[in-house]
Amino acid sequence: MLMKEVRQLIRDTEISNEDIMSYRGGYSAGDRRVIERNMFEGKLKAIIATNALELGIDLSGLDVVMTVGFPMLKLNLHQQFGRAGRSGMSSLAIFVAGNTPVDEYYIKNSQELTEKNYEDPCVEGIRQNAMALENHLHCGAKEIGIKLQDVSWFCNDDRLFQQTLTEKLQYDSVHETYISRVENPHLSFSIRVIEDEKFAVIDITNQRNFIIEEIEALRTSFTLYEGAIFLHQGLTYLVKEFNYESKYAKVVRVKVDWTTSQRDFTDVNPIEIELIKCLQNGKDVPIFFGRFEIIIIVFGYFKINRRGEILEAIEVKNPPIKLYSKGLWIDIPQWAIDLIKHKNLNGAGAIHAAQHAIMNVLPVYISGSVGSDLGDVELSTECKAPEKEFASRLSNRRRPARLVFYDLKGGSLGTGISLKTFEYIDQILRATYDLITTCDCEWGCPKCVCGSFCKELSQVILKPGSIIIIGVLLGIDQSTLQQVQDGPELNMPPIATDTILGSGSGGIKMSKDVQVIEPMSQISQNLMEYDPGHPVTPID
Repeated sequence: MLMKEVRQLIRDTEISNEDIMSYRGGYSAGDRRVIERNMFEGKLKAIIATNALELGIDLSGLDVVMTVGFPMLKLNLHQQFGRAGRSGMSSLAIFVAGNTPVDEYYIKNSQELTEKNYEDPCVEGIRQNAMALENHLHCGAKEIGIKLQDVSWFCNDDRLFQQTLTEKLQYDSVHETYISRVENPHLSFSIRVIEDEKFAVIDITNQRNFIIEEIEALRTSFTLYEGAIFLHQGLTYLVKEFNYESKYAKVVRVKVDWTTSQRDFTDVNPIEIELIKCLQNGKDVPIFFGRFEIIIIVFGYFKINRRGEILEAIEVKNPPIKLYSKGLWIDIPQWAIDLIKHKNLNGAGAIHAAQHAIMNVLPVYISGSVGSDLGDVELSTECKAPEKEFASRLSNRRRPARLVFYDLKGGSLGTGISLKTFEYIDQILRATYDLITTCDCEWGCPKCVCGSFCKELSQVILKPGSIIIIGVLLGIDQSTLQQVQDGPELNMPPIATDTILGSGSGGIKMSKDVQVIEPMSQISQNLMEYDPGHPVTPID
């Protein structure tokens, strides 16, 4: 979109379209090499890129770096700024803030942007992914030998670590270490080993039949569907065919002054429990971690002009997209839902706001969790759509009263972000409660419960209800929560239908290796009711 706007701005200037190009990891290797060569040779005045340019590419000739939106981590920001002014040259670095709570925080505390204290990285995706572990062990063993006692750095599973070492690496008896059999492992293995499967975008204009990009599976729902406008290098292409089974989309070059925005719904369903623990300060509130099934159906799209105005609404019939990942969920106690209803607040808006608020504070605790735009987000949730929540008729898609978060990338194994969230959930919930109760707004704003990552534009959001939900989870006394503002919100449509089901994770099967993390108090006695066929093993 930024590239498309730049093309409009330079249309009547001396700058040509060939002077500025865009760059992302999904472009074909050949296209990326051409763009890089033009950049190295000084043929480009500017390049608009994702963080794909941060890795393994020497950009020492750059004069200026502009970072649009906070790039998840201060570490990333410094790395991007450092791409200009190398080899003793002077440079300019500009940070253009977005409207996320993290951006707002650094605008208020700008002095922290230059301090060299960095976030802790999340490597759980590597530590639980056998393929990623093998590749990293090869690279590490090539630089410096690896010993069996190094297990804590690489893996949570002693058996998996030892098996990978002995089967995939070669033992050096002189130095008593394992070394790699691969000549140049850093060139042989992809660092994107835990990324999703890809869909090829094929340009069929004038029978070219040429792959111009590859799109990650989770991005297809809002980029590839029949009738969609697909953007590549700021140019517009019409999606003529989308084949989910064969993993491709066919597009044709068109000249239009509008883009498309998908209309879809996503059901995020936990299907297997792997870990359970109890909130430390809550009243027997269990937190679950396990496998998720994500079902995405695009049922239509809007044609939108440059001013963001809707020109037309189109309906389409697309097959559902089913994906699998890892995530965590929290069943909301019934008395929290009852209090929300008693106060004439919208339950769906309360749940949506609570989920957003939690995601807004995640970057403080976990690196790589939520980015400044949808392309950077690593963790996602089930966003509430106004078309359903504000409908006058009863919806068939009533959803359980629960908070859900799942890994957007990494396929069925996830990236480890949700697992790290599960680990830090007590601190995260406390920080979330402090965030929403101290924010100056009345009903919700980008500084607390709204998020630029929301594909439903945060239209179904209710801050007072989120205070009740998070407060109940933390065990805040009822008298305090009773003081939360009553509804309805002035600009919120009347509650026509109840789209929230009762809470409870009954019916979700347990993994054969399910683990209960102590201490659990009374709830551990009731967990067997969920799936009596599987034993529950307490662990410290």
